[in-house]
Amino acid sequence: MKAWRILQNVVKSGRAVSVNNRVTGTVSAGPELAAKARGYILKQLAEATFQQFVSLFENHFFALLRLWLPC
Repeated sequence: MKAWRILQNVVKSGRAVSVNNRVTGTVSAGPELAAKARGYILKQLAEATFQQFVSLFENHFFALLRLWLPC
Protein backbone atom coordinates (compact mmCIF):
# COMPACT_ATOMS: atom_id res chain seq x y z
CA MET A 1 0.00 0.00 0.00
CA LYS A 2 2.91 2.35 0.67
CA ALA A 3 4.03 2.02 -2.94
CA TRP A 4 0.62 3.15 -4.19
CA ARG A 5 0.64 6.13 -1.79
CA ILE A 6 4.13 7.11 -2.95
CA LEU A 7 2.96 6.93 -6.56
CA GLN A 8 -0.02 9.15 -5.79
CA ASN A 9 2.24 11.72 -4.09
CA VAL A 10 4.68 11.71 -7.02
CA VAL A 11 1.84 12.31 -9.48
CA LYS A 12 0.38 15.10 -7.30
CA SER A 13 3.79 16.81 -7.23
CA GLY A 14 3.63 17.05 -11.03
CA ARG A 15 6.47 14.71 -11.91
CA ALA A 16 6.08 12.61 -15.04
CA VAL A 17 5.67 8.88 -14.36
CA SER A 18 4.87 6.00 -16.69
CA VAL A 19 4.99 2.23 -16.43
CA ASN A 20 5.48 -0.18 -19.32
CA ASN A 21 3.63 -3.48 -19.03
CA ARG A 22 5.75 -6.00 -20.91
CA VAL A 23 3.01 -8.64 -20.95
CA THR A 24 0.29 -6.52 -22.56
CA GLY A 25 2.57 -3.99 -24.23
CA THR A 26 0.63 -1.04 -22.77
CA VAL A 27 2.05 2.10 -21.21
CA SER A 28 0.23 3.70 -18.26
CA ALA A 29 0.83 7.37 -17.45
CA GLY A 30 0.93 8.92 -13.98
CA PRO A 31 -2.68 10.14 -13.63
CA GLU A 32 -3.99 6.81 -14.93
CA LEU A 33 -1.79 4.93 -12.45
CA ALA A 34 -2.99 7.15 -9.59
CA ALA A 35 -6.61 6.31 -10.49
CA LYS A 36 -5.78 2.61 -10.58
CA ALA A 37 -4.08 2.95 -7.20
CA ARG A 38 -7.20 4.51 -5.70
CA GLY A 39 -9.33 1.63 -6.97
CA TYR A 40 -6.80 -0.91 -5.78
CA ILE A 41 -6.65 0.54 -2.27
CA LEU A 42 -10.43 0.90 -1.91
CA LYS A 43 -11.60 -2.39 -3.42
CA GLN A 44 -8.99 -5.02 -4.19
CA LEU A 45 -6.90 -4.56 -1.05
CA ALA A 46 -9.94 -5.00 1.20
CA GLU A 47 -11.03 -8.12 -0.69
CA ALA A 48 -7.55 -9.63 -0.60
CA THR A 49 -7.25 -8.93 3.13
CA PHE A 50 -10.60 -10.59 3.83
CA GLN A 51 -9.64 -13.58 1.70
CA GLN A 52 -6.37 -13.92 3.63
CA PHE A 53 -8.23 -13.87 6.97
CA VAL A 54 -10.59 -16.59 5.76
CA SER A 55 -7.64 -18.67 4.61
CA LEU A 56 -5.92 -18.31 7.99
CA PHE A 57 -9.12 -19.26 9.82
CA GLU A 58 -9.57 -22.35 7.65
CA ASN A 59 -5.99 -23.40 8.26
CA HIS A 60 -6.31 -23.11 12.05
CA PHE A 61 -9.75 -24.70 12.10
CA PHE A 62 -8.70 -27.80 10.15
CA ALA A 63 -5.47 -28.10 12.14
CA LEU A 64 -7.59 -28.13 15.30
CA LEU A 65 -9.86 -30.79 13.79
CA ARG A 66 -6.83 -32.95 12.95
CA LEU A 67 -5.67 -32.71 16.56
CA TRP A 68 -9.13 -33.41 17.98
CA LEU A 69 -10.29 -36.24 15.69
CA PRO A 70 -8.43 -39.56 15.73
CA CYS A 71 -6.86 -40.45 12.41
